Amino acid sequence: MDLRMPIMDGLEATKLIREDLKMMDIPILALTGEKRDDIQSECEGIGFTDFFSKPLPKKKLEETIAKYKALRDGVPTMRGSQL
Repeated sequence: MDLRMPIMDGLEATKLIREDLKMMDIPILALTGEKRDDIQSECEGIGFTDFFSKPLPKKKLEETIAKYKALRDGVPTMRGSQL
């Protein structure tokens, strides 16, 4: 979820998903180019599952998608893996 979008930004959309729709099980990943020191902790407080700064390397994106897909599918992941 990009944090800065027109109409409804990612922060507001995630609040809606978590609080109003009560969708707590779906992963929501924050993606931003912001450099504020407190943005990651703000995202964690809202209910984002993970946080990434732009630019996000393609390999990191692929690893992250694989990680959450494996969790969804109930496939054990490597403990201690830094995905």
